[in-house]
Amino acid sequence: KIDLVSELTDLVDAKDAGVTNMYTLPYVLIALTQGTDYATKEQLDFLTEVAIATKSSWQSTEWGIDGATPMIIALSPYYAENEDIKTAIDEAIELFRPEQSETGAILSFGADSAASTGLAIAALCSIGQNPEEFKNGENSLISGLLGQASESLDGFLPTNNSFSTEQSLRGLLAYMIYK
Repeated sequence: KIDLVSELTDLVDAKDAGVTNMYTLPYVLIALTQGTDYATKEQLDFLTEVAIATKSSWQSTEWGIDGATPMIIALSPYYAENEDIKTAIDEAIELFRPEQSETGAILSFGADSAASTGLAIAALCSIGQNPEEFKNGENSLISGLLGQASESLDGFLPTNNSFSTEQSLRGLLAYMIYK
């Protein structure tokens, strides 16, 4: 029997770089907040402090916004109560604007991305912001995402990329919960 929660908290206690890098940290934080007794306040404080201290890495848009969106989701439970987290999240959301195309979708590598748009929708919903109000001209994130649906309406473009459909559905589910 493997106790994954203990395995994770042991890594947090050891301040292991594996749990604190920008690609792992949001998922560790999300995992440890799924149960009320999974992590101590000190462990969660450590993780959120690392997130704030490393915000320049996950707020970078060099490769798009996909570093910021999971971190926003992970930090969202602290948004209303922690001013440093609120500031970091608000800064990250402003970085979305230049990445939004005229269709309303989020750009990734110069093209509309259903995957990135879905994650942006989920991130906004996690802090109580309406993605319908996040617009480039007349087009919102929601309309931008729906414009990326495949012709057969059984997935999102590109259909050979499983992240497109999975992350788009996460965004739509978050939006339905938000509404």
